[in-house]
Amino acid sequence: MNLLEKGFNYSDHDALLGFGEQLSAFLVSEYISFSLRLEEVQGKYIDLSHIIKGSFKSADHVFFQALRESLIQDVFEKKEDNEILIFTGYFGRVPGGILYSIDRGYTDFMAAFLSSLLKVDRFTIFKEVDGVCSTDPSLAGKNCLLLSELSYLEVLKMASGGMKAVNTEAVRPAMKAEIPIEVRNILYP
Repeated sequence: MNLLEKGFNYSDHDALLGFGEQLSAFLVSEYISFSLRLEEVQGKYIDLSHIIKGSFKSADHVFFQALRESLIQDVFEKKEDNEILIFTGYFGRVPGGILYSIDRGYTDFMAAFLSSLLKVDRFTIFKEVDGVCSTDPSLAGKNCLLLSELSYLEVLKMASGGMKAVNTEAVRPAMKAEIPIEVRNILYP
C-alpha cells in the first residue's frame, strides 16, 4: 500500500517508517543496561528523529552539515564514559522524504555517517548474506563467489548495478573518511 496515495505526506510517511527502529533501539538499550548493570554500564537510547533542527529545502550538503553539527553538540559532547549509545537508523524528517532523498538504505547510511564522525577503525554492515558476492546469491545460491576485498569505487559500481549487500549512500561517508566496510551475515556473525 502506498501511503502517499492515501493522503499521507512525506513527513508522516517518514515518521511511520521510523517507529519500528525506535522501538527496537529502545529495547536493545534497555537489554544492555540490564545485562551490564553489575559493570555499571548503561545502554543509552538515542532517538534521532528530532536531531535535525531548522527547515531545509533539500537533503544537500547544508542539510548534512547541520545533521553533523547536531550530532556532535547534542549527542557526542554529552556522552558519559559508561554509556553505550544505541541509535535509531531513522534520523528525522528529510526534505522530500527519507525514502526518496536517501532511499531504503537510510539506516546503513546513518550508520556510515555516524562511523565517519566517530572515526572508527571499520564499518560493519549486517545483512542476510555472508558478504559481497560476485553475483546475486538468491540466484546463484552456494555457487556465488565471495569477494574478499573491493575498492570503494568497485562497491559503488556494484551497488549502482543492483547489489543489495551495500547501499551506495552508505559507501560515500565511509569512503570520504577512508573507513573499511565489512559485510557480515546477521545469522552467523
